[in-house]
Amino acid sequence: MDKNSTNKKEIFLFVLMSIITPIVLGGLVFLFQFSVPYAIIATNWLWENIPHPLYLLIIVALSIVEIILIRLDNLRGDINDIEKYVKKNLPTSPLIDILIVFICALCTFMIGLPLDGDVPTVFMVGVLFVILIHRTFIIFNKKTMIHMGASIGFALAFHNPIAGLAHFFEEYHSRRSIKEVLYFLGEASLAYLSLTLFCFLFGESKSPLTFFYELFNVDLSFGNSFSQVFICSGILLICLCILAFLLNKVIVGFRALFAHKKLFSIIITIVVASLFVFMLRLNEKELALGMGEELYLVRDLASIDLWPLLAIRVLFIVVAFNFYHIGGRTIPSLMLGALIGQIFVAVWNKYLPPIDENLANVLIISSALIYLGVSMKAPLIATSLTFSFGNPLFILPIVVISLLISYFPMKYILPLGLNEEIEKMDHNFERTIKNFSLKRTISKHDFYIL
Repeated sequence: MDKNSTNKKEIFLFVLMSIITPIVLGGLVFLFQFSVPYAIIATNWLWENIPHPLYLLIIVALSIVEIILIRLDNLRGDINDIEKYVKKNLPTSPLIDILIVFICALCTFMIGLPLDGDVPTVFMVGVLFVILIHRTFIIFNKKTMIHMGASIGFALAFHNPIAGLAHFFEEYHSRRSIKEVLYFLGEASLAYLSLTLFCFLFGESKSPLTFFYELFNVDLSFGNSFSQVFICSGILLICLCILAFLLNKVIVGFRALFAHKKLFSIIITIVVASLFVFMLRLNEKELALGMGEELYLVRDLASIDLWPLLAIRVLFIVVAFNFYHIGGRTIPSLMLGALIGQIFVAVWNKYLPPIDENLANVLIISSALIYLGVSMKAPLIATSLTFSFGNPLFILPIVVISLLISYFPMKYILPLGLNEEIEKMDHNFERTIKNFSLKRTISKHDFYIL
């Protein structure tokens, strides 16, 4: 009898925690996403209202504060590898680390770097999910619970539970049981509903992709022949595959130059990040700052010289993806793909029969998603993000077919996605440093023996 009552009590507590946890996660993400626009508004206000040299000192100070917090807590590598973090740090101070990541991510947004909030959100939600659920109830193994928490974070970052499910399958390359999938969908859906409710009750906290749908709202009746859609999509796909290959190699190559020199890379991070942002503002190139969404708020794209903007964004991304600042690469990659799509449409309209506005919008959104899928080797995630644009009717077939066509050629040309390449390089550097330290220790020991 006592045993039965204990079991009932445990089931009740488990159900209760499974309801409370998504509400807490939704609240945390709401608070983070609600704070981001104010961080950006604050830095814009500073630029307009204080002397420019003082503004430069402030963004240098923000860089220094962020790097000190990351280095003191030894978080840089662990933020991108939540599994490693949980194994190493969970028994100590996870709530303090969540707070540090929250503050550092806001610093990144204030500085104006081309990084987004998906990695901080994945980290914060993943760690908090494991604290609240796995520490109390062991229903799945710890690794699965970590993956669930991280994927719920990804779903909340984009206000898209389907994207979270794609992340759950694709990011961790693991088989999932029906029980795991159903539990994940339940928790992700509840977290998404709680986030939506917080947005409704306390203010607006939009998905970072919302502006895309508002600006490029696709009319279902666009009048283009399938042959034009097929030709445009095919040529655009070839361009995106080539550019994704080249840019991945450039980003990884740039990392190889200084990533193993920690002090040098920290100095480069502070100096280059601050000067780059300052020079862009000084030359009135604010459109190139941040995740890149400001560019898509400009309706008259013909008034913008897109080629220099592309060059600036590529250079900024190559440098920023290798900085010590906290932030993700998903939205900047999407923005870069969309910018390539805009240039493609502009060039096509200049030399060939013009594409109508609705097809142009479809191609630009498709370009963003295809570039992300090819560059990151994440076709499922890229496809799932089509549902963040409100109406994926015309976007989804183009994205799915393009990613399927490019999958096998790119499997041999670009075997690893950008994030995997960077993680592999960092792992090799760590192993080299450890081996070097071990050899030095052995040689000193041998010297003393002799």
